[in-house]
Amino acid sequence: MRANAFCGHLDKMVDAINALDKVTSVVSWTGLILRYVASGQQMLALRLFAAMQAEGVAPDSRTVVAALRACTGLAASHGYGALEAGKKIHHQVSIAGCDMNPFVVSTLIDMYAKCGSLIDARMVFDKRFARYNVVAWNAMIFGYVNSHQEGKALDLFSNMVKERGCEPTSRTLVAVLKACSGLAEKELAKRVYEDGDLRLVKLHSLETGMAVHSYARSAGLDTDIFVANSLVDMYAKSGSLVSSAGVFDGMISRDVISWTSMVLGYADCGGEEMALEALAQMHLEGCKPNSLTFAAAFKACSKLAARETWTEIQGRRVKLVALERGMALHSQSLKQAKACDEFLLSSLVDLYGRCGSLADARHVFGQTRSHPVPLTSLMLGYTESGEARTALELFEQERKAVDARAFVAASRACKALAEEEEARALDGKSVKVGALETCMAIHSAAARYGVDSSTYLTSCLIEVYAGCGSLLDAVTIFNQRKFQDVFSWTALILAYVGNGQGGPALQAFKVMQRSPCFSFANARCCAVGLAACAASGDSEAARKHWHEIYRRGIERLID
Repeated sequence: MRANAFCGHLDKMVDAINALDKVTSVVSWTGLILRYVASGQQMLALRLFAAMQAEGVAPDSRTVVAALRACTGLAASHGYGALEAGKKIHHQVSIAGCDMNPFVVSTLIDMYAKCGSLIDARMVFDKRFARYNVVAWNAMIFGYVNSHQEGKALDLFSNMVKERGCEPTSRTLVAVLKACSGLAEKELAKRVYEDGDLRLVKLHSLETGMAVHSYARSAGLDTDIFVANSLVDMYAKSGSLVSSAGVFDGMISRDVISWTSMVLGYADCGGEEMALEALAQMHLEGCKPNSLTFAAAFKACSKLAARETWTEIQGRRVKLVALERGMALHSQSLKQAKACDEFLLSSLVDLYGRCGSLADARHVFGQTRSHPVPLTSLMLGYTESGEARTALELFEQERKAVDARAFVAASRACKALAEEEEARALDGKSVKVGALETCMAIHSAAARYGVDSSTYLTSCLIEVYAGCGSLLDAVTIFNQRKFQDVFSWTALILAYVGNGQGGPALQAFKVMQRSPCFSFANARCCAVGLAACAASGDSEAARKHWHEIYRRGIERLID
């Protein structure tokens, strides 16, 4: 296999060398470099760029853009020397005076951002002439967004509007709305009434997105299909399905992205039935779904399965209604989308696993090439179906493909084993010995893989150790964390409560209340706080905590 790949690489080198004999002008050189960039042969493109200069042919701005795009392609594929190569080209064009060209400037910004050097990207952008180039503004905003620095992207957009030296375009607004969506994914939702219903809404992100929407409307850009699609996605991710549907219904024309955003928005915000209805309406209006559309529909079915009770069929437990709807969608997807698409396959593994159809989940899993995400889904499916040991066996078989999420799934399987195991007396304590040994092995492997500091894994391990009867190990993991968050505090308090330590549980909860992370406390955390109050018998602490729960407006989420 490697020999064939090497021979193919040599053939391409020979083609390039033969082509050089016919190259006599900068236009010919540039065309050849662009050809290799377009075909994904970035290293060859950069070698041609160097050979061109060695032959005494001076590159023009178009050639420089092609070479910089080759660096960007290298960063996207494997990052090999991309930043160093880009800096070298930047130095060359600065000497030649080509760095004043607006296309070179914007490509430099994009290259630095994609190579992970936003400082260099900003240095290029902050040159006075760059601020009169809307493509440079867009490249810098997108750089921040793609690096998950949404706040800086929004600040830059605000400066762009204030300076009035360059008018935002539809592409600018797409980038800014993507920043709002990114903020929404990080923000904790609050309960608010929307159109008569109580919903979970990301208020700050929603308000920011509404301001951007208002600007788009005033600039006459809200009817642009790319902007409208971004608005549908932003409102859905912020939790405002009413606003998302309002934009969607007002669109003059809709494409597959519009419909997919709407289906996914419904699926994410508790409107699973509406998501499937939107997919059906999409068919009626003649818009063909793609793999992402079907993945969103499978997600809606998975959420329906989470609310459905198990049905016994021939000794198997399945979520029958969700399974039948999912299988019908699977059949449609095979006819209308790419059957081998990784997003589609991963969503299918999750759906079949949640429905209890593990044979189907295992069959689809065998078709995937990139295993970590579907592996996690399949392991969780086995665990939820009462086959935790099979989940752990799969974890061992696929050890080369595991990541932090797979370790979390393995920990949950271990927790399920602990719940089934009879405790034994050991050193005066009641311990689930078998599950404890398995948990220690998983913890040790996670440390070897360098993922033992993962927030979710740490929290899960705390719960598992406590469930196995080793409260000392649970507390030790908690204390070893450099920064405590809502999840680790919640796990620690549950560990104390589960081991009959009401006093320490309430004390831990009071310490958490004084920490900055308590402002991000979710409904589960607040419910655990009530459990700590009950375990300690402190009615006054319980009364105060209920007051805090009502102040946050999450009382309906507390069981």
